[in-house]
Amino acid sequence: CALPIYVDPMLQYNQNLDLILTSIDVFTELETFAKLATTTFERSVVGDSPMPPLLKELLDRMLLVGEPLRKVLSSFDAKKAAKDREVKPQKGMIAAYDDAVEQLSELAGQFETVRKEFFCLTFGTKEVAYTDLGKDLFLLEIPLAAYSKVEKNLPIGAYTERARTTKFVKLIAKGLEEHVISFKKHTATKANGLVMVLRHLAGVLCEGFPAFFEAVTAFSYLDCLMSLVTVHHQSLASGGSCFPTIVEASASAASDGSFIKATDLYHPMIPQPVSNTVDISPESARVLLLTGPNMAGKSTMMRTIALAFLAGQLGGPVAASECTLCPVTRIFTRIGARDAQHRGQSTLFVELKEMAEICNYSDNFSLCLVDELGRGTSTHDGYAIAHATLRYLAGGDQNQSHLPSPAQLSTQQQGSAKRPLVIFSTHYHALAIDVAQQQENKHRPSPSFETDNATNSAASFFDHAAIQLGYMDFALQSYVKGSGSGEEPGLPSAENSVVSLRGIGEASNGARSAPVVQKITFLYKMVKGICHRSYGVEVAAVAGIPSAILRVAQQKSRMLASATTRHQVVAMMKQLAKATSDEELLVAARKASVIIAATKATS
Repeated sequence: CALPIYVDPMLQYNQNLDLILTSIDVFTELETFAKLATTTFERSVVGDSPMPPLLKELLDRMLLVGEPLRKVLSSFDAKKAAKDREVKPQKGMIAAYDDAVEQLSELAGQFETVRKEFFCLTFGTKEVAYTDLGKDLFLLEIPLAAYSKVEKNLPIGAYTERARTTKFVKLIAKGLEEHVISFKKHTATKANGLVMVLRHLAGVLCEGFPAFFEAVTAFSYLDCLMSLVTVHHQSLASGGSCFPTIVEASASAASDGSFIKATDLYHPMIPQPVSNTVDISPESARVLLLTGPNMAGKSTMMRTIALAFLAGQLGGPVAASECTLCPVTRIFTRIGARDAQHRGQSTLFVELKEMAEICNYSDNFSLCLVDELGRGTSTHDGYAIAHATLRYLAGGDQNQSHLPSPAQLSTQQQGSAKRPLVIFSTHYHALAIDVAQQQENKHRPSPSFETDNATNSAASFFDHAAIQLGYMDFALQSYVKGSGSGEEPGLPSAENSVVSLRGIGEASNGARSAPVVQKITFLYKMVKGICHRSYGVEVAAVAGIPSAILRVAQQKSRMLASATTRHQVVAMMKQLAKATSDEELLVAARKASVIIAATKATS
């Protein structure tokens, strides 16, 4: 019959022994650290200044490991156990273990006697040795030259060849099977005895669990405080820091939920950071719609604000010169793009699942970071999803299955609609333009969506007071001078963002040439307004895309921009033709000004 599969019983034993020895080393180091820290502080104290109460409490809790640790160490010799890889019980403690050790010693003598008095004589060499191969124990390893001489004279069935090399052959000796089975049996008994000792040792270790847990918790607390101090020192070297003013949620100023107001806010882990002033509150708007070129710092701005909340609510310093905030209870993120192949989920599906979590579970005391929603599908569908989601997060139609009228929406938003803090970055510039138009028109729905169907009108309506517009500033070399003064929404600042050079595609003699990609410089400064382009071709140039590709891309970009402008002009002319009152003419004129500004920015 086939021999049972042999599993080394010492494998799990060694793993558990390593875990126990490592735990003892950790707690020993923890106690040493606490003693050293206490002694160092006492020696460095000037005068009668006592140790800070919190620090003393943490160090005292870490010193609690001393008594249970000494009890564990008195149970066995840790150094000897680490060297021998065993924790042996005292003689007489476990009878089965003592018997197994005795039987294994006798078997070892028998194996050696058989090797010398039988196998060496059988194969005519003293170089016969025992070896293991996988789970096969006590194989005979014989020099190939000696084996070749006696191979034909060996009894049939007495030996089975297991492996062969250029120098040795390994055989299974049938006569050793009973000895091998006995060896495995007694080895398992010995291992069980060792496991029993190890269980006893683990029990002694677990008796001190409350003290060990308190010590580890205190050390984690102290490590967090030390990390905050490190960040504080780094912030002082970078741009300064402050401890924020925390406004309780029950205060009247925080009745609408969480908010943050920060001056000179920057990311604490970025070398030479650029600071920004941030105000996301009911007074300015609870939703920040952020546009800007690719790689301009939109995602970093999101992370900076999230870090400010985390650090401030931990009681640590915020990387800003001044900060006031009402704490958030949850931070939701929809940043980055990835799929979930193991679940059969596409990139868009993963984005929408994350967005569903935000829409379903956020409230007035949540911070929601939404980065480039809708980019994993067609432009129309992506824009529609981003538009509807922004409208929802700003307080629109959260409890209705149909689209309300603008008047109903305005009434609803004064009620119990949840309105979290939101930073919504996007490259759908029409989304920002829609909001800007409605801010210009004061509560009126966007003319570009007005039809005879009231539902279409409501679908475009935003609560303009709930959304503020911003973009990450940049500078363009070869931007035509006079293309904008910076006063219109979304145009780069004339003194900060425009470098007056010759226009794109204009040769030195004034003749038109092939389109030339502009050089873009990111300023990482958030300013109010709209960025009407993403400048993807310019970023492609920075990334090293071949110039032949850049020229074609620039031409195609201009072609698409021109087509979009034509459609907008036609829609504007139709709106002007339909105007029957001075108010409608004024609305159309304001829309025209926004289209002209966007045309200048993209030309």
